[in-house]
Amino acid sequence: GRFMCPRPPVTERRDPDGHQTRVGYILRRFGAERHCSAVTRVCLARGGRHGEAATVVTASRDGTLKCWDVPASNETRGGASSSTSVPTAQLRCSLEEHTGWVNDCVVLPTVPGSASAARDSLRLLSASNDNLVKIWQVEEERQGAGVSAALLSLRYHIDYVTCLAYAPHRALLASAGLDARCIVSDLEAATRVVTLQNSDASQEAYVNGTGSNSARSGVGAGGSGGRSGQT
Repeated sequence: GRFMCPRPPVTERRDPDGHQTRVGYILRRFGAERHCSAVTRVCLARGGRHGEAATVVTASRDGTLKCWDVPASNETRGGASSSTSVPTAQLRCSLEEHTGWVNDCVVLPTVPGSASAARDSLRLLSASNDNLVKIWQVEEERQGAGVSAALLSLRYHIDYVTCLAYAPHRALLASAGLDARCIVSDLEAATRVVTLQNSDASQEAYVNGTGSNSARSGVGAGGSGGRSGQT
């Protein structure tokens, strides 16, 4: 079989209230060029039109996110026959700071005229079973650089974070998870705005879905407790 090694090493995390401590690690195959567990999320970061080059982000239960560059396809058609050259995706970088499954990821829209747009960089958000939401920035000049580190970790949840939603007009992020909480954060200020607590949390209720409404800059959530909320 293939060589297996713990990466990252064993880590210990205490929840924000200081009540519980969780120890965990992930076993990964050697090398960062591919996922070694189920892919949980695929996001189109750039491009994607017919015949156009694209950038794709994938999240996986192996605890990593990977950014791929897909070149434009060469397709010729003549009469009733056609031939297609399938492009091969190239790994730009691997994002490897989570110590649990990555359950969801969101690509933040580029603001025209911003510094990140000038550098042709991508900003990503990820939600994981390590109770963390992480903010990443992938820059064009880092292509082929291997492993990238996160810019910031949001430590607002006390259980697995399962889903994310982003309201671009107000730069608000909604994260939800198995702690029966939906937390709205201001990404520009890196602060928590409000916590929506399910009253059935003691009955093992949890939030398993969020959504955003770009027209009204709102976010909503629903879960096993039979209730939903919007802000």
